[in-house]
Amino acid sequence: MNWNNASQYLQVGANLGILGGLLLVSIQILDTNRIANAQFIADDLNAMKSSYELLIGEDLPEIWGKAALNSSELEVEELAVIDAFLKRQWFQSLGDRLISETGIKEYSLEDDVDEWVFSFLGNKTARIWWTDSEYGVLEEYSELRDAINSRLAEFGEDHNQLHEDDLNNWFNARN
Repeated sequence: MNWNNASQYLQVGANLGILGGLLLVSIQILDTNRIANAQFIADDLNAMKSSYELLIGEDLPEIWGKAALNSSELEVEELAVIDAFLKRQWFQSLGDRLISETGIKEYSLEDDVDEWVFSFLGNKTARIWWTDSEYGVLEEYSELRDAINSRLAEFGEDHNQLHEDDLNNWFNARN
């Protein structure tokens, strides 16, 4: 084998190595951009959630408990806390979906629908909020809104009864 052929093979190998290196660098740049995009979304989400946290304060468990019992004695300030809580949760759902679009996090629309239907919209106060917000804040993520509305339509009035039965069973089990 002469040195000319060996030199050419080495040159081709070196060029392939350079191309491979450039390919790896471009993949790293794409991943870095994806991660940075997810971080920007998370930062925006956290800033918004922080403002809602200030409105929610420390009394959410007591206020949410009153709402779960369908109390008609909720004060305006308590309704504001429930509004802030539900908006915070709504934007959390939106943020989770946006971050999942970057490929960083898994997201399931069906799981989110279940959480909203069975955890957040089980009392009359939350359902009134839902109706009042349907063409406001809920438009920010219409796909989730529409999926929740479909699920609520499937249950009809049984949805409210389901939550009341669960609440009564929980109270009965405690006593």
